[in-house]
Amino acid sequence: MTRAARKKLRRYVEGHEHAIRLKAEIMVGHFHEQVLAQRKIGGAARAMVVTAGIERAIQYFHAIRDYLAERKSPWRAIVAFSGEHEYGGVKVTEAALNGFPSAQIAGQFQEDPYRFLICADKFQTGYDEPLLHTMYVDKPLAGIKAVQTLSRLNRAHPQKHDVFVLDFMNDVDAIQEAFADYYRTTILAEETDPNKLHDLQAALDGVQVYTPDQVEDLVRQYLGGADRDRLDPILDACVAVYREQLDEDGQVNFKSQAKAFLRTYGFLSTILPYTNAGWEKLSIFLTFLVPKLPAPVEEDLSRGILEAIDMDSYRVEKLAMTRIELPDANAEIGPVPTTGGGHKPEPELDRL
Repeated sequence: MTRAARKKLRRYVEGHEHAIRLKAEIMVGHFHEQVLAQRKIGGAARAMVVTAGIERAIQYFHAIRDYLAERKSPWRAIVAFSGEHEYGGVKVTEAALNGFPSAQIAGQFQEDPYRFLICADKFQTGYDEPLLHTMYVDKPLAGIKAVQTLSRLNRAHPQKHDVFVLDFMNDVDAIQEAFADYYRTTILAEETDPNKLHDLQAALDGVQVYTPDQVEDLVRQYLGGADRDRLDPILDACVAVYREQLDEDGQVNFKSQAKAFLRTYGFLSTILPYTNAGWEKLSIFLTFLVPKLPAPVEEDLSRGILEAIDMDSYRVEKLAMTRIELPDANAEIGPVPTTGGGHKPEPELDRL
């Protein structure tokens, strides 16, 4: 399957130590020669490295740290990710790698010698740091996520006159399209219909993956402070029904509708004074259930493809340097989608 093969190839190649090292050298070299040497923000500029996951962030942390040491650079990097992750056979946390508690990351980043902040989904939204001047992106970005991430650079500083993004993953058109909707006035095309919640709940109830008693039982125990091991047996029973009684299309449809319910209720409950206890209970129940629902298993027709890769031929090319011009016009965005659009795509086959 071409899509699965491309995804597997990209994940392997872009996460290979050889590729990470090459890109780390480019980032560090660029930051020293084009940012620090030009005294951006009075010589106090900082850089953020946006990565595609925790393992990738840890790889970049080690590669950038090692290359900074090889260059005898006085500057250092900080890594930011949530929880504990296994890397190199041992469990690591951001505090263990950085040498200080997680709560101090934002403050330490403002102080020397720290100039690189390497992120895995942390600090990409709601982070206000005026000293942030440069962003190195090695992660696919689209839609509002692209806007939220790249907008970390737009916090004003008296000595900040420009910003710079070096992107290894995305093309100009996709980023321009993402920002265009929010450049001038943004108009909501239509309302999110709260009545759709009735339809979604009826559809989910009708599949009978869960029973009303199971919803009540889990919510009662959860609100009573029960440990997770008390909740899992209820959820596991529902997962068993999901596996045994639904075919692939049924599984995809149920999971898609469950996500649509959570998305719609989560949005509407923040702005409407709901008194429907049933919706709140179902929302709590599905929040626990959805992550446990397995995706349909597909045959891996791309087995063995990684053995054909020659990493020695890997190189990083500069494709373009451009200034994105946004359309000087109002834009429309659609409401929160209230339908489950999940489906199992037909495999697109091709020869390797």
